[in-house]
Amino acid sequence: MKLITGRSGTGKTTYCMNEIKKYVLQDYDKPLIYIVPEQFSFEAEKELISVIGGKGIINTQVLSFKRLAYKIFAENNIKSKYLLVNNLI
Repeated sequence: MKLITGRSGTGKTTYCMNEIKKYVLQDYDKPLIYIVPEQFSFEAEKELISVIGGKGIINTQVLSFKRLAYKIFAENNIKSKYLLVNNLI
């Protein structure tokens, strides 16, 4: 896991997109997760597709923290997911 931090306009998004592109072009076989704010997920997914181009983003997921929590709970068959997620809002 990598945490990318910095002020606005310092290239965090570009760095993340280029790192993901590098792994996708190398046919990296493990899933990649790009965590973004809830309101930015659709836009980030569109931008990622644009940056990677024809290769596609089959092994890559753009998730918000809320969607990541749902995914983790679903994969681990945890039924009380709404209790934790509602506390995050």
